Amino acid sequence: MKTNVILVCLLLISSVSLTRAQSKKDLEQDFATCVTARDSLQKALTGLTADNEALVKKHDSVMKVCVAYDTMYSAIRRKVIYHHFDPIKAEALIDSLSTHRESAFANTSKILNDSIVSLNKENTELKTTIEMLKVETADKTKVVNDLKQLKELLDTGIITQAEFDAKKAALLEKL
Repeated sequence: MKTNVILVCLLLISSVSLTRAQSKKDLEQDFATCVTARDSLQKALTGLTADNEALVKKHDSVMKVCVAYDTMYSAIRRKVIYHHFDPIKAEALIDSLSTHRESAFANTSKILNDSIVSLNKENTELKTTIEMLKVETADKTKVVNDLKQLKELLDTGIITQAEFDAKKAALLEKL
């Protein structure tokens, strides 16, 4: 558009010059000026065309980003918040959701920690019980072995029946 305005101005100037009956030399000089002006306008037009193409590319890339943000906005609105919100205030909204989530999970983690503590306590008690059972089993095994040895002593005649019965009663009391 600027090109057209400048060309019209140049034509008006040249027409005014022609009406004054300038000499041929003046006309040649005016023609050279017009050619020079046309060349500079052509260069300006080329530059503007390149600028326009760059702006179109930038516009396309901005539109892609806008589509991505719109998609994210729609997903958050539909799946998380359930109502429209101002995307400019999204940062505050996300902070609010994060704080709410952390406070909600704070109670859950306390309950889980209490459960873990009680399970650890129960586990310790069970280990103690198992150790006591192992000791009792070992004691019973020892008593049974002692009874077998006493029986062998009785069978070989090293001890009497009365001694065997007394020792046997003492060992059975340990069980």
